[in-house]
Amino acid sequence: MAETVEKAQNQKGPAPKQKLSPKERYEQRQEGKRRVVENNPNAIVFVPESPVARRLTNAIQLIDSADAIMRSQAGLEVEFKDFEEHLKEFHAISTVLEEKGKAMLALIAKNDKVQTRFIRNRFVRGVVEDMRKEIKKAAATGSAKPEAAPAKEGEPATTKK
Repeated sequence: MAETVEKAQNQKGPAPKQKLSPKERYEQRQEGKRRVVENNPNAIVFVPESPVARRLTNAIQLIDSADAIMRSQAGLEVEFKDFEEHLKEFHAISTVLEEKGKAMLALIAKNDKVQTRFIRNRFVRGVVEDMRKEIKKAAATGSAKPEAAPAKEGEPATTKK
């Protein structure tokens, strides 16, 4: 019994945390990010390349959190009418953003000075190249501007082939 008391007295509590080097902190953050992506099959990795994208990303994160809370509380703490109203507004906003994206791609496609080899996003580069082919084809046949094809959900529209 005396031995256990001595052992207990010798133990001063948990060992103090060691200070991590900047490299170790960076590696821990990266590992945490990897775990988040691995544990969430619906995770999307997005690296904003412009100030507009950063602002939109922050707004989307806020909307995502609020939407998840509203969906979990719909009918309990949040009235269905209020919830439906917000859903309609978000749908309208997403429609406007998709249309702006299509208009920007069309502007890039019309401007021959923008070389596609400098477009880093492979999907965008393909859409712009397809739009340019359609513009050239329309100019060769003498028809008006090419008609935009409906986009799959989450993707900008392309021109019909």
